[in-house]
Amino acid sequence: MLKKAKTKINPKRSDKWTHSYIISTAALAAFGLSTVILTAVYLYIQLWSPFQEFHLERNPTDHVIRVDVKTKVPVEAYLKYGTSQEHLVTAKSTFDESAKSYLKEQTLTTALLLPEKEHFLQVVATTEEGKQFSSRILKIK
Repeated sequence: MLKKAKTKINPKRSDKWTHSYIISTAALAAFGLSTVILTAVYLYIQLWSPFQEFHLERNPTDHVIRVDVKTKVPVEAYLKYGTSQEHLVTAKSTFDESAKSYLKEQTLTTALLLPEKEHFLQVVATTEEGKQFSSRILKIK
Protein backbone atom coordinates (compact mmCIF):
# COMPACT_ATOMS: atom_id res chain seq x y z
CA MET A 1 0.00 0.00 0.00
CA LEU A 2 1.31 3.45 -0.93
CA LYS A 3 1.40 6.23 1.55
CA LYS A 4 0.39 9.69 0.54
CA ALA A 5 3.18 12.15 0.84
CA LYS A 6 2.35 15.13 2.87
CA THR A 7 3.89 18.30 1.55
CA LYS A 8 3.65 21.58 3.28
CA ILE A 9 3.53 24.77 1.24
CA ASN A 10 5.42 27.58 2.80
CA PRO A 11 3.12 30.62 2.39
CA LYS A 12 5.98 33.09 2.74
CA ARG A 13 7.95 31.44 -0.05
CA SER A 14 4.87 31.22 -2.29
CA ASP A 15 4.07 34.91 -1.79
CA LYS A 16 7.64 35.93 -2.69
CA TRP A 17 7.53 33.84 -5.88
CA THR A 18 4.12 35.23 -6.86
CA HIS A 19 5.24 38.78 -6.17
CA SER A 20 8.42 38.32 -8.26
CA TYR A 21 6.43 36.76 -11.10
CA ILE A 22 3.95 39.65 -11.15
CA ILE A 23 6.71 42.28 -11.08
CA SER A 24 8.71 40.65 -13.89
CA THR A 25 5.57 40.15 -16.02
CA ALA A 26 4.60 43.81 -15.59
CA ALA A 27 8.14 44.94 -16.45
CA LEU A 28 8.20 42.81 -19.61
CA ALA A 29 4.77 44.08 -20.66
CA ALA A 30 5.82 47.71 -20.12
CA PHE A 31 9.03 47.14 -22.10
CA GLY A 32 7.12 45.50 -24.97
CA LEU A 33 4.51 48.26 -25.09
CA SER A 34 7.20 50.95 -24.99
CA THR A 35 9.03 49.26 -27.86
CA VAL A 36 5.87 49.14 -29.98
CA ILE A 37 5.02 52.79 -29.29
CA LEU A 38 8.56 54.04 -29.98
CA THR A 39 8.71 52.03 -33.22
CA ALA A 40 5.38 53.51 -34.37
CA VAL A 41 6.53 57.06 -33.58
CA TYR A 42 9.85 56.50 -35.39
CA LEU A 43 8.09 55.15 -38.51
CA TYR A 44 5.59 58.01 -38.50
CA ILE A 45 8.39 60.57 -38.34
CA GLN A 46 10.43 58.84 -41.05
CA LEU A 47 7.53 58.24 -43.43
CA TRP A 48 5.64 61.50 -42.92
CA SER A 49 5.30 63.61 -46.03
CA PRO A 50 3.64 67.00 -46.48
CA PHE A 51 2.16 66.01 -49.85
CA GLN A 52 -1.57 65.35 -50.06
CA GLU A 53 -2.51 65.43 -53.72
CA PHE A 54 -1.10 66.01 -57.22
CA HIS A 55 -2.94 66.78 -60.41
CA LEU A 56 -0.90 66.69 -63.63
CA GLU A 57 -1.96 68.25 -66.88
CA ARG A 58 0.03 68.38 -70.10
CA ASN A 59 -0.91 70.79 -72.85
CA PRO A 60 0.16 69.09 -76.11
CA THR A 61 0.02 72.25 -78.22
CA ASP A 62 2.48 74.41 -76.29
CA HIS A 63 4.44 71.61 -74.56
CA VAL A 64 3.75 72.81 -71.03
CA ILE A 65 3.08 70.72 -67.93
CA ARG A 66 1.00 72.10 -65.11
CA VAL A 67 1.08 70.44 -61.68
CA ASP A 68 -1.42 71.37 -58.99
CA VAL A 69 0.02 70.50 -55.58
CA LYS A 70 -1.89 70.30 -52.30
CA THR A 71 0.03 69.86 -49.06
CA LYS A 72 -0.78 69.32 -45.37
CA VAL A 73 1.37 72.25 -44.24
CA PRO A 74 2.50 75.43 -46.01
CA VAL A 75 5.51 74.74 -48.24
CA GLU A 76 7.58 76.38 -50.91
CA ALA A 77 7.60 74.03 -53.91
CA TYR A 78 9.27 73.70 -57.27
CA LEU A 79 9.54 71.09 -60.04
CA LYS A 80 12.38 68.97 -61.26
CA TYR A 81 11.88 67.35 -64.63
CA GLY A 82 13.64 65.50 -67.41
CA THR A 83 13.40 62.66 -69.91
CA SER A 84 15.30 60.34 -67.57
CA GLN A 85 14.55 59.54 -63.93
CA GLU A 86 18.26 59.73 -63.10
CA HIS A 87 18.84 63.20 -64.54
CA LEU A 88 16.12 65.56 -63.35
CA VAL A 89 16.84 69.29 -63.53
CA THR A 90 15.19 72.14 -61.69
CA ALA A 91 12.49 73.84 -63.72
CA LYS A 92 13.71 77.44 -63.68
CA SER A 93 10.29 78.77 -64.59
CA THR A 94 8.88 77.52 -61.28
CA PHE A 95 11.70 78.46 -58.94
CA ASP A 96 12.29 82.11 -58.15
CA GLU A 97 14.39 82.87 -55.05
CA SER A 98 12.98 86.39 -54.78
CA ALA A 99 9.37 85.17 -54.65
CA LYS A 100 9.49 82.74 -51.74
CA SER A 101 6.02 81.94 -50.49
CA TYR A 102 4.80 79.12 -48.29
CA LEU A 103 1.38 77.87 -49.41
CA LYS A 104 -0.79 74.79 -48.97
CA GLU A 105 -1.99 74.88 -52.60
CA GLN A 106 0.27 75.76 -55.53
CA THR A 107 0.31 75.43 -59.28
CA LEU A 108 3.73 74.71 -60.77
CA THR A 109 4.46 74.84 -64.49
CA THR A 110 7.32 73.99 -66.75
CA ALA A 111 7.78 74.43 -70.47
CA LEU A 112 10.17 73.33 -73.21
CA LEU A 113 9.04 69.72 -73.16
CA LEU A 114 9.89 67.54 -76.09
CA PRO A 115 6.85 66.53 -78.14
CA GLU A 116 5.84 62.84 -78.13
CA LYS A 117 8.45 62.11 -75.46
CA GLU A 118 7.94 60.62 -72.02
CA HIS A 119 8.92 62.99 -69.20
CA PHE A 120 9.52 62.50 -65.48
CA LEU A 121 8.60 65.03 -62.82
CA GLN A 122 9.37 65.39 -59.16
CA VAL A 123 7.94 67.99 -56.79
CA VAL A 124 10.39 69.31 -54.20
CA ALA A 125 8.88 71.08 -51.20
CA THR A 126 10.50 72.92 -48.31
CA THR A 127 8.60 73.63 -45.10
CA GLU A 128 8.92 76.87 -43.17
CA GLU A 129 11.20 75.01 -40.72
CA GLY A 130 13.59 74.27 -43.60
CA LYS A 131 12.89 70.54 -43.98
CA GLN A 132 12.98 69.45 -47.61
CA PHE A 133 10.80 66.70 -49.06
CA SER A 134 10.71 65.18 -52.53
CA SER A 135 7.69 63.47 -54.04
CA ARG A 136 7.89 60.17 -55.81
CA ILE A 137 8.92 60.55 -59.43
CA LEU A 138 5.86 61.05 -61.63
CA LYS A 139 5.75 59.89 -65.24
CA ILE A 140 3.83 61.77 -67.91
CA LYS A 141 3.61 61.20 -71.66
